[in-house]
Amino acid sequence: MFERTHFAINKISTIILAAALSLSFFTPSSARAEQSVQPLTHHEQPAELSGLSTVTLKLSGMHCAACSVKIRKALKAMDGVKELSEGKSKKHLLIKYNSALVTPAALVKKVKETGYQATVEK
Repeated sequence: MFERTHFAINKISTIILAAALSLSFFTPSSARAEQSVQPLTHHEQPAELSGLSTVTLKLSGMHCAACSVKIRKALKAMDGVKELSEGKSKKHLLIKYNSALVTPAALVKKVKETGYQATVEK
């Protein structure tokens, strides 16, 4: 019994010592200025959101929720597609994408490859 208690006390002492040592090596002045995070002003956009285009596709041939999930999954897998949102009727899909990487025609083609129909809404 004494051995187990002695072992537990040694283990706890080691953990406390390690924690104390790690705290003593960190001081706020040792943090690099490059690591500080600057808040965005309301005029700035993160780099991954700047330069995005938006298109609305009118979808047809869908019969259930699984159809919608299949289309969304296929489109999200495309390079350049950043955000998808469905309309209330689930027959319209608003897509935010990087126009340097993907075109509306490529989006329509991807929907057709999954077995459904799509047209670009004007």
